[in-house]
Amino acid sequence: RIQAAQRSFASQGGAGVIELTKTPSCGLITLRASTSWLTLSRTQVTQNGTFSIAFQVAPAAAGRSATISATAGTQALA
Repeated sequence: RIQAAQRSFASQGGAGVIELTKTPSCGLITLRASTSWLTLSRTQVTQNGTFSIAFQVAPAAAGRSATISATAGTQALA
């Protein structure tokens, strides 16, 4: 399960947190940002439990969009 409290940011950028819950059946979870201006505090989760994963959005002059994807083993989660 993955949840993000904030999904949009003003032009000055900002930071947010994703809550990720990993169960034993998930195996290794790999996180990936679709662009370089969106950075993640960690890109892999190996232990079971709920984790807060911070992310940073760089400032921009124009609107844009990006995706954070999570893969458990070989199955995409979000």
